[in-house]
Amino acid sequence: MALSVLETHVNVGEHALLNVGTSIAHNGSLGRCCSLGPGVRLAGWVALGDRCDLGVGCCVRPRVTLGPDTRVGAGGAVVADHPGSVTLVGVPAIPLPRA
Repeated sequence: MALSVLETHVNVGEHALLNVGTSIAHNGSLGRCCSLGPGVRLAGWVALGDRCDLGVGCCVRPRVTLGPDTRVGAGGAVVADHPGSVTLVGVPAIPLPRA
């Protein structure tokens, strides 16, 4: 959690991994076993479900909720809520089709 910034009223679940340079704004919430890559930015009122994985340099806009088992590719910009078990990529982040 070196060089990470956690503002007020942030809840971090058990076994969560916050890499270097991670920033979580006020009233954020991370579920259990979440992993945030280096340089990830979460705006205010963001909620991540259990086992979410955000790649290097991702950003999540304010008041967005990501369900459990959501993955976001490196550099992705999440601007809307998404249910669980989805992989998001791009700017703005959109779901990859299932194979």
